[in-house]
Amino acid sequence: MSACERGGQWERVLAMLANIRIEGLKLTPRAFSTAIAACSRAARWEYAIDVLGSMQQQGVSPDVICCNAAITACEKAGRWDSALLVLTGMQKLAVQPSIVSFSAAISACSHGEQWQRALHLMAEMSGASLEGNLISFSALVSACGSGQQWALALGFFAEMQQKGLEPNEISYNAAISACERGEEWERALLLLADMPQRRLRPNVVSFSAAISACANCEQWQRAFAILGDMQKQAVLPSVITFSATITACEKAGRWEQALDLLSQMKLGSVRPDVISYNSVVSACEWAEEWETALGLLCEITKQDLRPTVVSYNAALSSCEKASSWGTALLLLAEMPLMQLAADMIGYTAAISACARAGQISQGIDLLNHINNDNNNNHNNNNSNSNNNRMELEESSMSQLPLSFTAWALATLGVRDAELAHDTARRALARLKETTHPQKELSTLAWALSMLGVDDQEVFAELSKQASSSIAAFTLQDLLLLSWGMAACFPSAELFSLIQAEVIARLAVMRFEGRSQAALAVLTDRVLGVVWACRFASRLQDDLLAAARNALAQIGRSLDAQHPMGRSAGAGVGRLDAPSIGNSATQYSLEMFSEPHVALDLPDRLVIVKPPGWEVYDQHERFEDRQLLSFLKALSSCQWPILGDSKHQHGFLHRLDVPNSGLILAAKTYEAFYALRLQLSAGRIARDYVVLCHGWVPAQIHEITAPVNWRGTAATVAGGQGRPSRTQLTVLSHLRSKGGDAFSLVAIRILTGRQSLCARNQGMVGLLV
Repeated sequence: MSACERGGQWERVLAMLANIRIEGLKLTPRAFSTAIAACSRAARWEYAIDVLGSMQQQGVSPDVICCNAAITACEKAGRWDSALLVLTGMQKLAVQPSIVSFSAAISACSHGEQWQRALHLMAEMSGASLEGNLISFSALVSACGSGQQWALALGFFAEMQQKGLEPNEISYNAAISACERGEEWERALLLLADMPQRRLRPNVVSFSAAISACANCEQWQRAFAILGDMQKQAVLPSVITFSATITACEKAGRWEQALDLLSQMKLGSVRPDVISYNSVVSACEWAEEWETALGLLCEITKQDLRPTVVSYNAALSSCEKASSWGTALLLLAEMPLMQLAADMIGYTAAISACARAGQISQGIDLLNHINNDNNNNHNNNNSNSNNNRMELEESSMSQLPLSFTAWALATLGVRDAELAHDTARRALARLKETTHPQKELSTLAWALSMLGVDDQEVFAELSKQASSSIAAFTLQDLLLLSWGMAACFPSAELFSLIQAEVIARLAVMRFEGRSQAALAVLTDRVLGVVWACRFASRLQDDLLAAARNALAQIGRSLDAQHPMGRSAGAGVGRLDAPSIGNSATQYSLEMFSEPHVALDLPDRLVIVKPPGWEVYDQHERFEDRQLLSFLKALSSCQWPILGDSKHQHGFLHRLDVPNSGLILAAKTYEAFYALRLQLSAGRIARDYVVLCHGWVPAQIHEITAPVNWRGTAATVAGGQGRPSRTQLTVLSHLRSKGGDAFSLVAIRILTGRQSLCARNQGMVGLLV
């Protein structure tokens, strides 16, 4: 029996056990434990439990070895619940659990991510006067890591050593994996470096876990370095290792490096799997290399691999970013042929692609298709706003995520007040039925606000549910929630909770080591929350201080990565600014024919932009009249931010080419973020003097209206869109000799939305 057990012939072992009984031979616990071990080796945990249960029926009392073998069988199969049942059943059988029993049960809890039960078992073991051994402590470290409890995991890792237990490769791998899940990449690398000091050789699991830790924190360069060290130490990377490194490139937007790694896999001995391909497709998606992403999707099938829903979702997202709506719809149509069902991620990307391309009818067709349970009820005759009226059935809507229909209507810019109201009321009914995920609440708030819904009952219910679970919202969700509520339901209680949550997160957040892309996303979210709170008149000084501190750290970090040249800073600060007196008569036309510096400070400056000059868009028509070129010449190209398009080349804002005025610009990243914060918080005023066609009523002093724009399409003011607010004062009314009426108006933009001078003037029937 033992030979068959070691050979993995579990069915023959069970047959031998049955023959012993049939032939009337004496059955022993050893025979049963061998049979249970054979089932365990073959991953037949159910048979192992059956054999254990049959022992008493056949007059044999189970011993600790049999019970341990059964627990181990459950552990290997990931059946933590069954393992605990066997462990608790040992008491009824009058069998005293051993250290092996507890260790196997803790390991089972680790596989099942039941870290709290693992802690309870460790305490129970101590209560039974059993000292934890290397196996039980390693299993406990692994269990805590699986449960995202990296600090507890490292605590037990340290306790194990305090008790005189020398960690082995398994212990270290468990600790490194715990750091990976906790996004503690620095600690993971310290543990990896410590292994050779203990005369332990890191294996493929050690390296892969460390690379994954770097990937989670967007440390793609360190991930590459670890992969290089691994190969130097003659440890062969696995497909998991390569996939983790590709993921690091994906998260950092390094699509070319991700492609190189995929090529290495194909040329080497490690065959890429679909997960590897999915990560590379996602990397191309983030880099907006949509054609490359589609080519990789085709390559998956050529490699005899089957694409997954994740593969198609990544390709669909790349189409979204490229506004390639036709390709997105073709991919959705292709999925059933691959026996794949599209999910909300794919549908969301396809609808967004239609919206970006201005293909509103196609987007509405797709939404109708989704709402009608995917019955392909496309209406190909939706050519005008009346035909585009959607027929949304409650039965289909109830199966979709709470916010989906409202989100789709808002994203597509559907201007139908009745439909928006109906959508809001149906959402309210679902809100009252049960609680919903935080992402659904925040997206619904944003969408209803964009649709121009003014239903206080809906927003009150949204506020109620959000307030009760504010700590569970992501920063992105807090941004959407605050934007959605700012104009429609500026609850003091809710905005206080939102700000307190953002302050608490910023206080413990670490910025060093994050990629520039990740920092840009973070700053946009923080500034967005500040803007929304200010628009709602709920901005607190504590949030402003926390944001100022965080953005200063981020700015200094970026400045350290891009040091200035020697001639920058104080040297440039000696530039002479023009003398501007109190009288407007001191201005001359010559002053506005060329750009010049009106105010120069060590880390920022104010530039006078003449009419006919472009700020930095580099259109060929204005190639020789770029403010960016002016600043580069002024600074001798010593300000690194001038070359950073993702930071607007240091410019805080722009003016249209025909307009003249003052432009704020930063010389450093720290100054850039300080200026952006002041703008979001309303601490920087932007005043304009405009000449309008028609007579502006003198009693109008503020215009508050939603503004909606999409790409290069015409901007629409009023009804729906993002909230905007502009203050104005009528300076004079004029009439031309031909009888045309004009108004000279002083305008102050309060919200920072694009072209609001013209858009909000359009709200009162005037043309700038």
